[in-house]
Amino acid sequence: MAANPLAPMLDAHVHLPGYSDPAEVVARARMKGIRLVSVTVSDQIEVFKAQVEVAERLKKPMQVHSRGAEERCLEVLEGYSLRPLLMHWFEGEDCVSRVIARERFVSFGPAILYSKKLQKIADRCPPEFVLAESDGPVAFAALGGAEGPGLIPSVAFKLGEVWGKSFDEVVLQLSLNERRLFG
Repeated sequence: MAANPLAPMLDAHVHLPGYSDPAEVVARARMKGIRLVSVTVSDQIEVFKAQVEVAERLKKPMQVHSRGAEERCLEVLEGYSLRPLLMHWFEGEDCVSRVIARERFVSFGPAILYSKKLQKIADRCPPEFVLAESDGPVAFAALGGAEGPGLIPSVAFKLGEVWGKSFDEVVLQLSLNERRLFG
């Protein structure tokens, strides 16, 4: 089926509040025939609460992308007894103790290979609540553009360095954690 060159295009995820003049961005997009989907923070919080309620009711695991909004996400989550729960690519250095106290899982990706901040956070996390992730297809400039699931062994190796454990011990622990999280 040939694409209709006159059909409007869609930007399915734009952070309009991040622009100094959101109205100008909208106007320029309209002139080019581009429709925008932008969700406000308050909308995101309401949708997030609804998702948490469904996961809790159905007793399903949930993965939360909290990057840059760790405090807000944790405030919402504290009203629920949802388990299991994974805080994806967790960077909330000031929130680690709150996450661990609630026995939430956290995941670390390839950025842990070079980020001292993430290494510090991982050091504070009990290994029994950690998973590895690639966040593919994100390419990491600091790693020469490497990306994808092939980086998981390197993440496990780095976690072993941080925790003073062997690669085999870390791989076994990550496997056990995955079973606890996803069944």
